[in-house]
Amino acid sequence: MEITTDIKRANELLELYNGSTLQILKYTPSLKRLALKLTIVGNSEVVFLVGIGCHFFNGEFYYNDANITIIQEINTEEDRANRTKIFDTKRSFELITFGGFSLAKGNESEFGTIFEDFILEH
Repeated sequence: MEITTDIKRANELLELYNGSTLQILKYTPSLKRLALKLTIVGNSEVVFLVGIGCHFFNGEFYYNDANITIIQEINTEEDRANRTKIFDTKRSFELITFGGFSLAKGNESEFGTIFEDFILEH
């Protein structure tokens, strides 16, 4: 299993999942954390992408042919944090966070209850 919060590495892994199926898998009751799952038919590995400190969401909850990318928008205003934008380059899917993201790639069986703990707000 590989876990990263580095945008460059995350985008490298996400490129491998261009054309995948995207599903909003889990979220916290406050919607401050939202987990996306990317799968490709015939590939035993999955990607879980968790937005942290979610601020805005627009898009479908489940669709095929996903092409997800992550960028960080630097905020020049002192009272605002940097924004992380998770979006689909082909569709109107967008998730904006002020707490960043975490991406994990591996066999789904490896995640077990670790993922349940990861998504929960502390």
